[in-house]
Amino acid sequence: MSRVVDIVLYRRRRAARQFIRSNVPAKDCGLMPAPGGAFEWGAALRVHRQGIGGHRLVQEGVRIVKRTVKKSRMTTKKKPAAQPANIDPTKHTVFSTGAYRDSNKDKIDFEGHLSPLALDVLGRYMHKHRFLRDGSVRASDDWQLGFDDASFVKPGMRHFMAVWRIMRGWPAEESLEDAFGGWLFNANGLAHQLEKRRIEAAGKRDADTASARPAA
Repeated sequence: MSRVVDIVLYRRRRAARQFIRSNVPAKDCGLMPAPGGAFEWGAALRVHRQGIGGHRLVQEGVRIVKRTVKKSRMTTKKKPAAQPANIDPTKHTVFSTGAYRDSNKDKIDFEGHLSPLALDVLGRYMHKHRFLRDGSVRASDDWQLGFDDASFVKPGMRHFMAVWRIMRGWPAEESLEDAFGGWLFNANGLAHQLEKRRIEAAGKRDADTASARPAA
């Protein structure tokens, strides 16, 4: 066990300094001088004491301020920061810095579920078909104005058939990228309409429930 002693010089500066440097090996003495860098009167010191009695330090002009026992020389271990009481390990992610946030568990991982490469294919297909024969360019989101469901399902099936043919080595009326792009577009459009209806229906149910409640 190594014993580390924090001390302060308080009288006979030169004698005390000489005593420490003569009796404590340099590798065991960590001087912590004042900001100016000099070994000044009243400066704090940390000394790894080896067989030097406390009374001798006092006799030589050194006052012991704090005495601590450490397993290794001149090292201290930081205590882990106490976690706030409201942290639930099953619901929060705690970082080594002490910061924490809600856990990703049971949350949709869009970054993992989706592929930027697949979205590139869809984006290129959508942009290609914005340019009309009369030279005009339609808005990129005009499809969100609404199609009937069949207008998504039937073209989507034709694009899927083209993908299937090409993957089996048979010719098709469009390239594989266009077939995939059209298939993705129609699947995306139909999913958009179905989800929109679900949200609108849920909102209507909430409104009906609220209106049916008796007035307070």
